[in-house]
Amino acid sequence: MRGPPRDGGSLDAFARPLREDPATLELVVAEAGERGGGLAAASGARGDVVLLVGVGVLAGRGLAGGHARRHRDRDGLVVVGYSPIRVLHERAPADYAPRLRAAQYEAVCARYEREPDTVLAELWGGTVSMRREDCAALGEAVERFHEQESGLRLGAACREAGLRGVFDRSLRAERVYEPTLAEFVRESRAAGAHAAAVGRPPEAVGTTAPLLSAALQAVVLAAGSAHVWSVQDFAALRLDRLERRRGAIQAVRRSAAPRRY
Repeated sequence: MRGPPRDGGSLDAFARPLREDPATLELVVAEAGERGGGLAAASGARGDVVLLVGVGVLAGRGLAGGHARRHRDRDGLVVVGYSPIRVLHERAPADYAPRLRAAQYEAVCARYEREPDTVLAELWGGTVSMRREDCAALGEAVERFHEQESGLRLGAACREAGLRGVFDRSLRAERVYEPTLAEFVRESRAAGAHAAAVGRPPEAVGTTAPLLSAALQAVVLAAGSAHVWSVQDFAALRLDRLERRRGAIQAVRRSAAPRRY
């Protein structure tokens, strides 16, 4: 688990459900930006199963034990729990991001259940478990496990290692997600870059894309301040789609650029 949570909640509140789970042998908290902490913890763990918990994820009752049971009779599994994003009933100006991502996450979970091969291809993080030896072999992908884009990297590394992803909706946790606008944009670009990396052809964007992005960001902020939620949600969705296309095109261009030695 990496912390502390960005929304100001105490780290103890996030760690307590895991610490009180009888199946938890040890709990290691790696500070964000700490190099080597998470990987060293995985390599030196005493238990047979390592449970990775992302930033701002509040474990449900019995989560550790539930993950451990899924590994009891099978090797080579990556078990992904259900971590819906918390959406408050009362609307606030910054809610465009959790509301949009919550809807996207539910759509991804539905694909997990229809098409199990997408579990690792579209890994959103949350709670992920695997056997200790598998986790230790993944290196930097484990170190950077904390946000959506890092979940995608971890999923790609697991696929390359020949592991198999399984999704279990009964392994529930709640995700507290409150990104800044800049972080929201970066996540969208990273998702687009990942889509390009796995072979999805990017859609074209015009030369005015940077200006359009700036305009949409301004609308998101202004509509939120004015409490015009429908306009804010529409602008956020358009911004997300635009930045995904920009991220995909940038990734394709980087991969096509000649390497300098």
